[in-house]
Amino acid sequence: MKKNLLTFTALLAVITFSNFHAKAQTSAGPVAVTIDLSDAFSIVLGPAPQAVTFVYDDAADYAATKNVLMSNHFSVISTKAYTVSVTGGGDFAGPGVAIPLNTVSVNVASASPVTGIGTYPVVPLAPTANPIAAAASPTTTTQYNINYAISQANASALLNKTPGLYVSSVTYSVTQP
Repeated sequence: MKKNLLTFTALLAVITFSNFHAKAQTSAGPVAVTIDLSDAFSIVLGPAPQAVTFVYDDAADYAATKNVLMSNHFSVISTKAYTVSVTGGGDFAGPGVAIPLNTVSVNVASASPVTGIGTYPVVPLAPTANPIAAAASPTTTTQYNINYAISQANASALLNKTPGLYVSSVTYSVTQP
């Protein structure tokens, strides 16, 4: 009887394992992929401290236009067309009578790779925002080179002043329509 039981168990094991087929299950279904966009824009000053300094040491300095080019002065990121404006912080204060803010003008240097703009206006500094780049194309990173200038005509505002440092500030802003 043990032999029959052993044979029956062996036969049952063979039948069970020979009829066992692994069946993999598959399923498929759609997955939603969403892109959620928001308007984004920012302006970031260049990597190094970027003080703009005009030096007037001799008569020749006062008799010519002085320019200070600031390469990669700031960069802009914008998802739409944008405008960059400049605002002066007030007249140049120093050891003597203040120097008028509009003595210095700024403009985007033509070497800046800004698309969508034909020309760059030369803007005298003022306490209100003035555009220096309007309707610029959207960008993920555009570096701006800015030219600061005191024209020969505006150098007269520097005459009869007490020697020393005169300081003001400039703020750049970016806006989207």
